[in-house]
Amino acid sequence: MKAFSFSSGKDNNLAAALEECRAISPQVALLFAASPLLDQPETAETIRKAGFPVVGCSTAGEISAGGVSDLRFSGLALRFDEVPVKIVKAPLKTREDSRHAGEELARQLAAPDLASVFALCPGSFSESSDFAKGLTSGLSSRVLVTGGIAGRHGMTGNTYTIMSDVFPDSHAVAFGFYGDKVRVKSGSCGGWKPFGPVRRVTKAEGGVIHELDGKPALQLYKEYLGPKAAGLPYSGLMFPFAILSEQNRQDTGIIRTLMDVDHNANTMTMAASVPQGSLVRMMHADTESLVDAARKAAEDANKGPGEKATILVSCAGRKIIMGTDVDEEIDAVLDVIGRHSSFTGFYSYGEICPYALTGLSELHHQTMTITSISEEKGR
Repeated sequence: MKAFSFSSGKDNNLAAALEECRAISPQVALLFAASPLLDQPETAETIRKAGFPVVGCSTAGEISAGGVSDLRFSGLALRFDEVPVKIVKAPLKTREDSRHAGEELARQLAAPDLASVFALCPGSFSESSDFAKGLTSGLSSRVLVTGGIAGRHGMTGNTYTIMSDVFPDSHAVAFGFYGDKVRVKSGSCGGWKPFGPVRRVTKAEGGVIHELDGKPALQLYKEYLGPKAAGLPYSGLMFPFAILSEQNRQDTGIIRTLMDVDHNANTMTMAASVPQGSLVRMMHADTESLVDAARKAAEDANKGPGEKATILVSCAGRKIIMGTDVDEEIDAVLDVIGRHSSFTGFYSYGEICPYALTGLSELHHQTMTITSISEEKGR
């Protein structure tokens, strides 16, 4: 396997960066970029002229050897000796198409020798939890599924996916690795700690929570936030919900980030659906615990010998919470995978990775999720 990672370099010159990738004749090149850069017609034209497949998405921050950046390009080109790669896309005309888009990607990729899938979905025009469910429902449980949800620079505008062209909020994309020579591992960890009692979601519609334990959801949430409630919805990033299982109420759970509140209706809108009847618990974290979690994710993904290429997907909420300390979680990962290794990454609106309790890939929020890729040498 040959791998080459890059950031956009002087003057954000994407054409020059992609030209450097040509040296390894990539089967696929990942590209993550700020949404204003993907707004530019010349960016799409450069990607179309790359001469090899380019797959990626817009971001809420790019991750490269220079650390965390905004308004840049970050990428990773891959070439294998004996591993086939297949790249596919599926349209999204409405949010209701999200599950079908995941199922369609799975249908196109499914094969007896499919080993792993990395998928990307628009962030502002999809029900991303349904997308993840559709994707995994169409694949064997032995196929490792990871990926992320496209972010954007700022609070408004399009999110984009890339597949040798630039698609604004209209397509999900994915690629699969095939055969027994590819080695793909993942690690995911949030670093969140429980806060307050377990509550039952007694009324919810999609991502909107109306009631917890039969009481107005926002009113109850404010009681636990105290003075920090004055900063809602922004302050809610520091206190997400974990969706717990009936069997294990002490588990960290699948994290759901608060996106908005309605003070008049006393409702909370989460970044993805929260099933009515489910158990939830508030969570909190500090920079130290988030950084430790990033290191743990890297250690889990980096197990085993050999040189690896690595994809980092961290949550936009973590970037906001850590602020100027955000580079610390990237440094923690690089301490494990090696500062001169080939890697790329981005800050997302959600991470797709296996849930430790079930082993099935699902949509998560507020995690650092790492995918490592290597190729077994021929015998």
